[in-house]
Amino acid sequence: SVVAAVFACLFHAYVTPISIYHVTVSGLAWLLPGLSITVAMGELAEKSLLCGMARLMNAIITLFNLSVGMAISFEFASLVGLADPEPSTRDQAGIPLLALVVVVISFAWVVLAEAAPRDSIVILAASGFGYFGARWGSNHEEHIGPWLGGFLIGLTSNIYSRLTKRPATVPIVTGMLLLVPGSVGLKSLYTLLEHGSVSSDGVADAIALAITVFYTSFSIVTGLFSANVIVSPHNNI
Repeated sequence: SVVAAVFACLFHAYVTPISIYHVTVSGLAWLLPGLSITVAMGELAEKSLLCGMARLMNAIITLFNLSVGMAISFEFASLVGLADPEPSTRDQAGIPLLALVVVVISFAWVVLAEAAPRDSIVILAASGFGYFGARWGSNHEEHIGPWLGGFLIGLTSNIYSRLTKRPATVPIVTGMLLLVPGSVGLKSLYTLLEHGSVSSDGVADAIALAITVFYTSFSIVTGLFSANVIVSPHNNI
């Protein structure tokens, strides 16, 4: 996280102005434990308390490590006058750009997860249905978005598993990577570190973000469970 934050600050100072915070978080995307948090919620829901708590604690420690590295780097950048690392207002991306991003990221997950090439299409389908379903649901009713995304990912993966007799695990895991709230968890701890000792508003914002992390994770897991009720995967994998 220190390397990503320092690089973003230097790029902002000497190349072109950028949103330092968002570029840093983007660089840490593969390290964020959003999937671990969501899997931990699923294990806790299935009464696997030991595994769930161990995985959750490991994810929280990872978030603390990443947020501390970011906070130290950003504080140093502010002290030496390199840049202001506070999150800035983002422009709303259009649907065509988002669709292109989903396609690129989906195939990147295929490579990083070492998935079989024949699974590429279903990974793309699960990721696309999950992301845009969650986005559509959030636009109509904010709290239903994560559930709908998880439901569509589970339904797509389970149908694929039934038709091909292959495990549904790969498209489910890669599809969830676009929905899991790792960046929100990072922002929660970063907000607490940066503003928690200064004002009560900083603590309140951090707690609200933390609640969002757990709510989103539970919603995704509930969506997957709902999909299993409609169409169960082959051999319950």
